[in-house]
Amino acid sequence: MTFSEYEQNSKMMQLIEGDCLRTKVGELLHMTKVNCSMDNVEKLVLVLSIVNETLFGRRYERIAFLVRLLIHISIVKALMHFWDPGFKCFTFRDVNMTPTIEEYALILNFINERHKVYFRQRIKDTTVDVAKLLHLGQVDQYRTTNRGFNWKLIETKLKEIKDKGKLREERYQTVAFAIFGFVWFPLEVVSIISVEATNAFVEYERT
Repeated sequence: MTFSEYEQNSKMMQLIEGDCLRTKVGELLHMTKVNCSMDNVEKLVLVLSIVNETLFGRRYERIAFLVRLLIHISIVKALMHFWDPGFKCFTFRDVNMTPTIEEYALILNFINERHKVYFRQRIKDTTVDVAKLLHLGQVDQYRTTNRGFNWKLIETKLKEIKDKGKLREERYQTVAFAIFGFVWFPLEVVSIISVEATNAFVEYERT
């Protein structure tokens, strides 16, 4: 789905369904403690060193920019009190706030529609696709019980290949896969790349 198609569909849904706002502020979760962990993202800075960032940018636009983006932890903690996990947006009284597709496009430099930022998932199981893209071989050893991927095992294999001086083109896909997993679709569990991140990564590679 392209930007223009998404815009047309959004306007139609707005006309049909109207706003989707919470009627009760009390429905939001009350958080007394917020912990911010940047472990996975900080490690990605080191992983980026194995690729040529200019070539990486030609393939994946500005997603590497997100790895080095300065995060103000205090602001994140303050905003979390307005986060609505059900709607997956920030709620300020009667206003819902979330980045638009166009804003994501500008941040990541997708303004010429070379890639589809928004799409419906077309495939159910992307295991085989990821195995081929990352040259994982026996892919089952990298899977987790929830069908995600264990990044520590993938990273270990990547380091072994680097030490042998046999890094190939799949290192670009591997780095992008990590960014999808830890920046775009992060989990609370350290070093695990979710099914959602895996599916989005494969869809991106197919566009």
